[in-house]
Amino acid sequence: EYLAAITSYDKALDIWPASPTALYNRSLLQGKLGRKPEALEGWQEYLSYYPSGGMARKAVNHLNLLGDYSFRNYTLGARTVTVEKIYFEPFTADLTRGAEKSLEFVGTIASKMKKGRLQVLVYQLKNKKLAQKKAINIKKYLLNSNPSLKKQDIGISWFDTPEKIKIGKSTRNINDSVSFFISGR
Repeated sequence: EYLAAITSYDKALDIWPASPTALYNRSLLQGKLGRKPEALEGWQEYLSYYPSGGMARKAVNHLNLLGDYSFRNYTLGARTVTVEKIYFEPFTADLTRGAEKSLEFVGTIASKMKKGRLQVLVYQLKNKKLAQKKAINIKKYLLNSNPSLKKQDIGISWFDTPEKIKIGKSTRNINDSVSFFISGR
C-alpha cells in the first residue's frame, strides 16, 4: 500500500506543506520504492524545514545512505548535531554564505563547551595545499564569529585523501569534505 500512502501524504502536504510527519514518511516510502531522486528531494525538503532534533538526524542518515552528503551528523561533546555541508567557492578556499551559517552553529556549540577542543578535519582529494587553506579559513572564521573561542580551542588537520565514513554496513568515500569532533585536552 506504499503508493496509496504516498498519495495520502501528498494530499496532506497540499493542506500543510510543512507537515513533518507527511514529509518524513513520504520520503521514507519513496526510498522503499527505490525512487532515489524523489527520496533525495524529500529528505532535503524535510531538512530545510526541520534541520535539528532526533528526526533530522535520522533523515540525514537516510540522505547519506542515498549518497548525498549535503547534511551530516557530528558528535560534538555529548550532543549529536546535524550540520549542513561546508561549501566553498569552486576551486578555492573561500567559504560560501551557507557555510558561514553552519560554522556559526558549530562555533556556538564549541564556545559553550567547558572541556575539550574542537577539531576540524578537511579532506580534498589529491590537493593537500587546498585542504590546508580551507582548514585555515574555517579556523579564522570560527575565531572571528565566536569571540569567546581562542586559537588553542580549535585544532585543524587536512588531508589529500577522501574522508571515509561508515553508513550502515558500508564504508563510503567523500572526496571533498569537512568533519568535526570534540577531543579532550
